[in-house]
Amino acid sequence: MYPITQRLSAAGYAPWVPINRLQTSFNCNVSAMLSSDAVLTYSIEYSLDNAQDPMNLTQQFTLSRTTTVLTITKTAHGLNVGDWVKLWGNGGANLDAEFNVATVVDANNVTVAIVDSGLTAGNGVGWMQTLRVLPLTSPTGNTVDGSYGLDHVVTAVRINVSSWTSGTVDFQVLQGRG
Repeated sequence: MYPITQRLSAAGYAPWVPINRLQTSFNCNVSAMLSSDAVLTYSIEYSLDNAQDPMNLTQQFTLSRTTTVLTITKTAHGLNVGDWVKLWGNGGANLDAEFNVATVVDANNVTVAIVDSGLTAGNGVGWMQTLRVLPLTSPTGNTVDGSYGLDHVVTAVRINVSSWTSGTVDFQVLQGRG
């Protein structure tokens, strides 16, 4: 099996890489390879949630933005700080994006950071998809090459470059039969 490679040259998240969790013998390895001039810190995250599962997709939510805080209201959201939320079809570019939960207000409300421009509320016909996110590596202090074998079934992985000064990191995912 050929590896999937994503290169990051700035702070931020790479797109989720879906993992075939139905392999006969589950085997997956992820690695971060830094360029020789890289000065950055990264973490690798995974989810056990299936992004294709309709249970992770809904139109039953509302949006309200005040300056740089977007409040998402969804009954019994089940999310924690750092979990992933994708919004689309909500009527404005500022409301249609991928976010990480910044705060959990209560069982029905979370907030995410957003730019201070554009719409202040959704149009009521958009969609929301969520994934609960777990750390594979320490969220801080990863500044050198690393390779990590997944010893349990996961559905998606990604890399987050939390601080960047220079260089690149290649995030590679290799999955196949063990």
